[in-house]
Amino acid sequence: MGKNIYTPTYYHVLELNPDATADEIKAAWRRLIKVYHEDKNPNNPQAKEKSQEINEAYEVLSDEKKRAEYDNGLNTYIKEGEERIRRHREAQKQSSRSTDKTFFNFAAVAVILFLIIGLFSLITDETKS
Repeated sequence: MGKNIYTPTYYHVLELNPDATADEIKAAWRRLIKVYHEDKNPNNPQAKEKSQEINEAYEVLSDEKKRAEYDNGLNTYIKEGEERIRRHREAQKQSSRSTDKTFFNFAAVAVILFLIIGLFSLITDETKS
């Protein structure tokens, strides 16, 4: 199976919307850390990893300066992704137009050949008569 390229944002980790208040961030952190803390899940390495993600997200989002820098970088990343998608769609449109032109060129050649064959058979029929 392929590698998962999805990386959740800190907002996803804390199950928050990007417009969450400082109090909402703290409440989400407390709620999640109670569930995933290593002490409550001593034999579960995934819980330890999850609690580290939760703490990392809280560390950034609870600090106004770090959160502003994170949001700025996240917005830039999203805009770059949107630009890549736009370019990809434009390339698909161009490819589709090229395919359409090829089809119409083929159709035109087929019609011309059909007319030539038709004229040729008319000429040969007239010369036989």
